[in-house]
Amino acid sequence: MLAVLAEPLAADAELDAALALDAALVAEVLALLAWVLAVLAELAALVAEVDALLADVLAAEADAAALVAEVVADALSTIRSHLALSALVLIGCEPEDVWLVFA
Repeated sequence: MLAVLAEPLAADAELDAALALDAALVAEVLALLAWVLAVLAELAALVAEVDALLADVLAAEADAAALVAEVVADALSTIRSHLALSALVLIGCEPEDVWLVFA
């Protein structure tokens, strides 16, 4: 009769062991998910940093393009002035009179 009473106790012990194992597995899965979330957060921070760096590069590129356009415009203006000065001097105007035109 004791053996019949001991069987449910053994089954309860096996169930408790299985539940403990399941709880340990769930804890491991939760720890792994927390690690994955931490990695994803770090990745998102890196993507934001790269995005900011690219914005800086694009801004620097726009500044450089504006500077090149300014240099080209100044060069063209100088070339036009020089050509106009040469043409006016060739037709007999004095250089001082030509500078009055550009002033």
